[in-house]
Amino acid sequence: MTHHFFRTISLAILCILLPIGKAAAKGGGGCNDAVSAAIKNVQFRDYLAVNSPYEPAVRIFSAWSGGGGDKAMIPQDSGHPFAGRYVGSGDRSTIYGSRFYGSGYPSSYTDNGGDAVQGRGFPYGSWPISWGAYRGGEEYTSSTLDVLRPGGPLVTVSVTPNPSTNEVYQLVGDRDSVMFMMSDLVDWCHATPQWPQIFSESGNATRPENVIQYYRASSFALTFAGYNNTAAVGAASSTASVPLPDSIVNSPFLACINDTIAVALPILDWPRDAKGLSAGAIVGIVFGAIVGATILFVLGIWAYEKFKSWYIDRL
Repeated sequence: MTHHFFRTISLAILCILLPIGKAAAKGGGGCNDAVSAAIKNVQFRDYLAVNSPYEPAVRIFSAWSGGGGDKAMIPQDSGHPFAGRYVGSGDRSTIYGSRFYGSGYPSSYTDNGGDAVQGRGFPYGSWPISWGAYRGGEEYTSSTLDVLRPGGPLVTVSVTPNPSTNEVYQLVGDRDSVMFMMSDLVDWCHATPQWPQIFSESGNATRPENVIQYYRASSFALTFAGYNNTAAVGAASSTASVPLPDSIVNSPFLACINDTIAVALPILDWPRDAKGLSAGAIVGIVFGAIVGATILFVLGIWAYEKFKSWYIDRL
């Protein structure tokens, strides 16, 4: 009860800060984004060597971030494995993909006309999960690329409700994003804490036909072993998909997982300003100060009531 009370108070306070958050974000996503950025955050760096008078060489992934900004090219002479491709501009509103590999790209990243992911840029800062020789993903399969992947190598982790049931899902994505989402799902969806395992396209039971949702330009996925989407391994032009199993189609736990990933999954931030502060950092500083004062105020009232009750009993 206390947790939900303070969460409600915090959301209300941060909504008052909307004008500050919007101004700092240079066109950010409004109150929901500002609330999200300040409640809980994780950050890691993306060393894409994007360097111009208007773009820093290093960009930051932030959980709860609104994302956005302009596309920038990885310099041709940078030595980066994906030199010449564009990166950035994906925002939170376009983070959902579908059940098909190669989905989840915003409209500014048009299809290259080939396989689903081959040769494409990275709107959210990271390249897709690789299932091996499947719909262009083979170009993202190598130990070198896994070391360079923003957020760390690909891992997978089981997500089960607490108390446990037969409803078992898997997250697949970079290490930092998966570990952050695991902690968030424990908090928000009452999932059972689990440690991730290294993901291998050939050594894991999870396959593309098990994916029930892609996110972030197919660089993050939610799977369910009991789902067999045969359309996903059919013709590349297929747009149909097998319906979800009846056992999970109306699952509140699945809905919570899906919603939490969509609003919290780390994505590439808008570039920092000259002073080095992102919109999330600015809002977070203000939010922290106000919430801290609010907590002290509430504790003060509680202490006063306790003292008054003790004093009256002494009379």
